[in-house]
Amino acid sequence: MYVIVIKYYRLLSFFLIIYSLPLNCLATLPPAVKNILSTNGIPHNSLGVLIQPVETSKPILAHNINQAFNPASVMKIITAYAALEILGPDYRWKTEFYTRGHLDNGILSGDLYVKGYGDPYLVEETLLPALRSLKIKGLKHITGHLVIDNSHFNLGNQHPGEFDNKPYRVYNAQPSALMTNFQATRFTIMPDASAGEVAISMWPESPDIKIDNAMQLVNGKCHGAYREPQMWFDGNGQETVARFKGRYSRNCAQRDFSRLVGKPSSLFYGAFYPAWKSLDGTLAGDVREDTVPKDARLFHTHRSKPLGDIIRLMNKHSNNVVSRQLMLTIAAEKQAAPGTPEKGRQAINEWMQNLGVDTGNFYIDNGSGLSRSSRISAHTLKQIMQHQWQSPWMPEIISSLSILGKDGTGRKRLKNSPLNGHMHLKTGLLDHVRTAAGFYHADNGRRYIFITLQNHKNIHKLTGTRIQDALIKWLDSH
Repeated sequence: MYVIVIKYYRLLSFFLIIYSLPLNCLATLPPAVKNILSTNGIPHNSLGVLIQPVETSKPILAHNINQAFNPASVMKIITAYAALEILGPDYRWKTEFYTRGHLDNGILSGDLYVKGYGDPYLVEETLLPALRSLKIKGLKHITGHLVIDNSHFNLGNQHPGEFDNKPYRVYNAQPSALMTNFQATRFTIMPDASAGEVAISMWPESPDIKIDNAMQLVNGKCHGAYREPQMWFDGNGQETVARFKGRYSRNCAQRDFSRLVGKPSSLFYGAFYPAWKSLDGTLAGDVREDTVPKDARLFHTHRSKPLGDIIRLMNKHSNNVVSRQLMLTIAAEKQAAPGTPEKGRQAINEWMQNLGVDTGNFYIDNGSGLSRSSRISAHTLKQIMQHQWQSPWMPEIISSLSILGKDGTGRKRLKNSPLNGHMHLKTGLLDHVRTAAGFYHADNGRRYIFITLQNHKNIHKLTGTRIQDALIKWLDSH
């Protein structure tokens, strides 16, 4: 009798364990995925997968979903949604222009102060209307200096080369309260046949960047060494020299290269000065950095594009510095200025916990996913995506994601497949990290949350893409 009871309780315990772990035991990996893993010697625990209809609470495929992974740029899903929830889709960043001194008959006998609040999209086409407003309001000539106030954010001692020792690459751009052109300098190379030379220009025309042009214009096809200039940078802390060397074919078209060089204040000056001159404005002084003094007078406030538009620009093309600006803005709005990464982490964690989301396996570093320390589990990400689907801001979130085979970072994925256009997704890619998450739209009208997180040596190469594509095809077949 006791033996039977013991066996009964063991059997009951077995079934209780099975049903208490539905998140990990609902399904095994599809054969195609298992085959790729086996063929390439990739362990199953390197992959976390969760696929679930949006209207139910039970996944149709779940594998390692409580394990924390580095999500790479998939982390932007969290940052974008937190910004929408905390700030609202019509949130607009301001950029304030202050005058200090006497303004009479269009002449400011003093300095013009510009204070930034983190506008992620202050570029050439948005700056010019702001300067035009200054002119309309009666400012034409500035006898003093252009003074930049970047105090709304505080990054501490962060450096653009921290992540991979490539400080000039645009994906490593650091946030700034007054950010211009995503912190990038665009170098344009163009053959000038009439002058017999290669012309090189830059925008913004930063005063602390000089160009050393040693390029030679040559005949020949625009191919190989005749179209790939050598480019490097030398700096002494005050001035950076952009050096160009090599041969460039007169048969080549214009080429643009964007790199991180120059300080935020100098980049703003480089964008401001030529635009101000085009409006017949003058500036006698140079650019300086300081906080706005109490006796300065607010002259004009420029408003950015709404947040709902910004997250679309951010997610479609996975813009790292924009997502970092969002996290620091959240920090400044929720925890008081100056916005810092730590304040941003605290605000986002509190927001997630208030939603009832499990944050035990979650760590957001800078909001962009360009980090080796960021972590999230498929289960936690699924909770956020379920909440997104029920949110009033669902259309803004969905439209911000790239469309499989159509646009953004997913434009080349399954392009010639019947699955083209059937999924809105955010992709993530770092060395040894390949991730994707989004919403799959089936032919029968059903919608699915799709999450795949994988961390393994060289998984960022073709193998990781093949695994993701195999999972999407499996979902389509179900």
